[in-house]
Amino acid sequence: MSLVSRGTPWVARMSRGRFALFAAVCVVGALFLEPLLEIAGATPDFVLILAVYGAIRAGAMGGAALGFVAGLFRDTLLLMHFGLYALGLTVIGYAVGKMRESLYLDAPAADLLLLSGGKLLLDVLVLAVAAGGAWKAFELRFFWESPGSIVYTTVVGAVLSRVIGGR
Repeated sequence: MSLVSRGTPWVARMSRGRFALFAAVCVVGALFLEPLLEIAGATPDFVLILAVYGAIRAGAMGGAALGFVAGLFRDTLLLMHFGLYALGLTVIGYAVGKMRESLYLDAPAADLLLLSGGKLLLDVLVLAVAAGGAWKAFELRFFWESPGSIVYTTVVGAVLSRVIGGR
């Protein structure tokens, strides 16, 4: 590793072509593969994977912009509580990008921790709003669906980023 790239996350050093392929796989995954890959109510969140790795690559402002666009994409697919995913992924994109600018994120599992933390935050936001004050419904969905979905999203994100990113 050269001195120039030391401290820069490996995702940020991914070529434009590889990142474009990564983004295309995430979009196709969100459109066609998420329902097919469901296991016991848990599905991988390809849109969140794209937003987190894009924020690691682009920094805070780029991550917020990509998170907003990715959130609008997710909102148009679901048509429920329109704008909720745009808000959540904008905040997650900004936070992950800010962490990328502030912290040393070249550790092997740093991207996976950011991805699982982002999924946890997004699940709390979405399930709390969807519950509409019915906290028993929130608790049931959060403790039943979220852990599996967090692990599943993290594993799929790790595999995609390592295969396409070439690390």
